[in-house]
Order: sequence, then C-alpha cells, then structure tokens
Amino acid sequence: FVPRVQDDPDDPRAQEPRTKTLAHRATLSSETANILSDYVIHDRSTYPGAKKSKYVFISQKGRPLSIGAVVAMYERLRSRVAGLPEDFSTHMVRRTHKDRMGDAAEEIGISPETEQQVINAESGWTPQSKTGFGYQRRRLRKKANQIGVKMQDKTARVLRNG
Repeated sequence: FVPRVQDDPDDPRAQEPRTKTLAHRATLSSETANILSDYVIHDRSTYPGAKKSKYVFISQKGRPLSIGAVVAMYERLRSRVAGLPEDFSTHMVRRTHKDRMGDAAEEIGISPETEQQVINAESGWTPQSKTGFGYQRRRLRKKANQIGVKMQDKTARVLRNG
C-alpha cells in the first residue's frame, strides 16, 4: 500500500518529495515480494534506525532517501553501466513502465478506456486524469509510426498493382 502523506511532521528531510498521487495499492509478484523481503531482512536491517523507519528504502545512515541521493544513484548507474541512456532517471523509468503497461493491456485486449482507468488507478491518479497520455508519448509515437508505414505499404501496393 502506498499512502498519501503530505507535510509529514516526522519526515526529517529538508526537502520532502512532493505528494502528487492518491493513496493506492501496489501489487507485487511473488518474486518481487521475495526480493524485497530479502532486502528488508538481510540488508536494510543492518542500517541504523532501520527498524523504526516507515520507509522501505533508506540511506546507509537509516534516514529516508533525499531527492539528491536518488539523483546521485542514477548518476552512478549511468557512469557504471554501459549502454544506459544519458537521460536514464526515475522519470524515464516511470515513462517506460507506463509504455509497458499500455502494451500489456493491448496484448490482453483491454479497451483503451479501461487501459487508461487501470493506469490511473495503478499510478494513484484520479480516475479522469489525462496524465498517463503524457507518460505514453513514446508508445503513441511508435503506434503512429506503425500506422504511417502500414498506410504507405497499402498505397504502394495499390500503385504497383494499378
């Protein structure tokens, strides 16, 4: 469960992350749950104050991750993992996740309207939110390209066959 906590008096960070989503459930696969469980039991528990922290991911000092710490993690990943794009960031991961959700919804035959409702619910957005469209620009551009090529192929066949 992802709660919505604005202006948390217990948050020690100088710059709290902005609360932009509604409280919502997050479903985990068994494998992801096992990985998180191993992290919490074996790694996270070694950090000072971890048992008292309500945050899943914390700094090595046992404090909530700052925005700067998250930015630094992505910089480190980009510098150490060959092939990661220059703009690899939390925002890129969020966009890719929404693209993949849209592709999966299409594969199982969910209507575009239901797909948008599912994405909104999963993301903690209001049911009528249009935010998902912005996150799926790459996917929509890819679909537009596929449609354009299909139309060109059809026109070329007509021209060839007279």
